[in-house]
Amino acid sequence: YQIIDGEVSWVHTLKTPQYAPDGRIIGVQGMFWDVTERKRAEDVLAQRTREMAALYETALDINTQIDLHTLLQSIVRRAAELLGTRMGGLYLLKPDGETLELVVGHNLPAQYLGTRLKPGEGLSGQIAQSGEPLQIEDYQAWAGRATVYANTLFRRVLGMPLKVGGRIIGVINISDDQRTGRYSEDQVRLAALLADHAAIAIEKVRLLDETMQRAERLALLNRIARAIGATLNLADLLEIIYREVTRVMAAEAFFVAL
Repeated sequence: YQIIDGEVSWVHTLKTPQYAPDGRIIGVQGMFWDVTERKRAEDVLAQRTREMAALYETALDINTQIDLHTLLQSIVRRAAELLGTRMGGLYLLKPDGETLELVVGHNLPAQYLGTRLKPGEGLSGQIAQSGEPLQIEDYQAWAGRATVYANTLFRRVLGMPLKVGGRIIGVINISDDQRTGRYSEDQVRLAALLADHAAIAIEKVRLLDETMQRAERLALLNRIARAIGATLNLADLLEIIYREVTRVMAAEAFFVAL
């Protein structure tokens, strides 16, 4: 390749030595073909191939991985790698709808895990509040950064909302500690795709948990119903109810008042 006026151009060259009658090399004849567009097309194709592979692997993980934390860690890592950055994180909205918690970090300082933000606070809080993507060209110089991240090394940061049926359930962000500026349209598009995958994964695990809890409750009621039909002794019945209820509900005390 060659650099002309600050732009990189790729060329294919063929060079042939020119000989004098006595065998000495007296020059070189060369031919050049500008293959910049072809090289760019090859680079785009290679990037698309990496993206499709990452999305395919993520889809496989969603269908086979039941541990939510491991799955989300994998998604954040892939997002950072594909966007050419070193760090990333994922927040989930707590059931109260008023708190975001950092549950996954990729190459983030360990002390940031568990960080909680209010809607509107910092980049992730603003995304959770608006439901729209947001990128900051230099987080260190951004007046809206969260207090907890006031002394971080983040430079350009891209954040995406995690949505299920239009409902915000969290935020994924990708952080670059080397470069400032904006992310490209392709990078934003890819981050949005991975955010969609993360939202699907979270919702799938939550639905699975709810299904298992519902099945467990039905099994509990069935066991208690069988006990009612099997004994007329009140003390035995209450003992069975106590034993079954405490199997599925963590509690420090249990009593029945008659």
